[in-house]
Amino acid sequence: MIDHAAAEINETTDRWINNASRAEPETDALSPLKDLGYSGSKATILSGAATTDSDAIKATILQGFAKIPDCSWTDFGVNALYNAKKDMILTTVVLAA
Repeated sequence: MIDHAAAEINETTDRWINNASRAEPETDALSPLKDLGYSGSKATILSGAATTDSDAIKATILQGFAKIPDCSWTDFGVNALYNAKKDMILTTVVLAA
């Protein structure tokens, strides 16, 4: 379920980059999680983008340096996809509890 939310969130970024969206990329992870039936009370999004897998992962980790050490996160979801328009790998991690 969390992986599915991460994929949906990452796809909103992909559509935005491709100028195929009327709305900005998703910034609230809890809304799509609730739509999928998740019962947790908090969630956050970590996103990264780079031309290589390793750099995209590094960017995601660097963005989450202050959030990852929070031991209250109990669930996570991960998604990565390739954006051909920018020749970049987009990564999204959803942390939830």
